Amino acid sequence: VRAPAPGQRSAAPALSLRDTAAAAHWFAAAAAKGDPMGHANLGLVRLRAGDGAGALPPLRRAAKRSDPSGWAGLGYAYYYGLGVRQDYALAAKALSAAARLGHLDAIFNLGVLALRGEGMEQSLHKAERFWRVAADFSHPMAQYYIGRMKARGLGTRRDCETALFFLQHAAAAWPAGNGLLETGLAAHEADRPQRALVHYLLGAHAGLEPALHNAGFLYAEAMPRRQPQLAASYRGAASEYFRRAAVLGSVDASIRLALVLSEDLTAEHSASSWRLANELYAEAARHGSADATWHLGYNYLKGRGLPKDWGRAWALMRDGGMHSRFAELRGPEKLLFSLLRAVYEARVFIVFAALGSFVLATGGKRAPGFGAGAAATAVWHEDDDAAADDFDEFDD
Repeated sequence: VRAPAPGQRSAAPALSLRDTAAAAHWFAAAAAKGDPMGHANLGLVRLRAGDGAGALPPLRRAAKRSDPSGWAGLGYAYYYGLGVRQDYALAAKALSAAARLGHLDAIFNLGVLALRGEGMEQSLHKAERFWRVAADFSHPMAQYYIGRMKARGLGTRRDCETALFFLQHAAAAWPAGNGLLETGLAAHEADRPQRALVHYLLGAHAGLEPALHNAGFLYAEAMPRRQPQLAASYRGAASEYFRRAAVLGSVDASIRLALVLSEDLTAEHSASSWRLANELYAEAARHGSADATWHLGYNYLKGRGLPKDWGRAWALMRDGGMHSRFAELRGPEKLLFSLLRAVYEARVFIVFAALGSFVLATGGKRAPGFGAGAAATAVWHEDDDAAADDFDEFDD
């Protein structure tokens, strides 16, 4: 059961600085003037500090004044046995009173109690009803659970479209989503791919596009190295997560999905895999991906699912910058494309170097065929410096 922060009636970001002693002082001052929220927040501060006996009096005063946070605080006290004997039935009763007054966290936590069968009859259907009410009022954790249940058909009819709706809204509002991504990234950088995968999968279930992409990447790259005997099943999982990320608009996921498909070269799947891979490259290229443009050109060069066309291949690979971040070339082919890329990127320098060499070789004279007469001689006049004044406004 999740206890809200003092004064929290719905999901809200945590304060960057916390001083519970100062908070308790001001809440006590408000309570002394008879403010119900002052009583409720004072009780919640004490409850969070583990002072159940000190929390109960202000919480009860707040509840008598029909403050929803007061009732919710009493529910948490009975649930955890803080200052009172632990009693799930009384916890459910107090949370129900808070829920009737519109406390979203209380409504969500009633769903948790229904799921666990604590203080009420265990019922997945009843849990779904509580969470659906909280989700409709934008409670992010309730939206997450409803999304999961709709996706899997647990306690409700399976509905992937509704599942995607709630999971995307939960991902946008739930601060834990960024925490999952950060923890996953830290684990990946520490060379702990399995731990990273767990966090990315949690984020993927919440509909986070980066988590979907990163889970696919680990299934495609890291996990087969750890367990080669499961490489085929990992490739299937990678395809699924890349597909879901691509549906959410990830161009990189589209390219990686095409690469995974390109690895399926069995006779019965080869033609269809190349065709689908090229469609994915073309779609990503239309969205401005230089990497996808290069891969499409490379497949024209190799005749993979496309007719061999050297001219088309060169044009596409040139437009793609003569390289791709996702390309895995080996041996002489890698050396050749590295050389082509170096020449392509240095093309301007090469042209100017050739012109400079030509000027030096001719000694500043006109080459034959460019006209007759005396050789042109450059004459510098000191007065020409004045012409530079016209460009002073362009100086840094």
